[in-house]
Amino acid sequence: MVIEKGAVGLARIAARDQTTLVSLNAAQTASPEDLLAPEVETIRFRYFARGNWFDRWDSAGRLELPQAVEMTIGFRQRNAPNDNTRDRTPTGEYRLVVPVLASEA
Repeated sequence: MVIEKGAVGLARIAARDQTTLVSLNAAQTASPEDLLAPEVETIRFRYFARGNWFDRWDSAGRLELPQAVEMTIGFRQRNAPNDNTRDRTPTGEYRLVVPVLASEA
């Protein structure tokens, strides 16, 4: 996925027109109403299968689902409620591991 230089926060990306496909591999621009969480600095997914963690997963190529998915969200604190500048000091990270029950052990 391409991240635009200077992009900030977590935003939704959706096709405005049903006939338009959105590619996650292309740089995207989000309007202010699409911004869901400006405090999100990073988001990472990892996939667990057969005793190992993987940064990428292709279910079609592997012909299987991972046994679990790890989601890690790093966030930073905004300076003030109406301030668009951001403190560059990390304030925390949230990690969640979700088992995929449909996968084979």
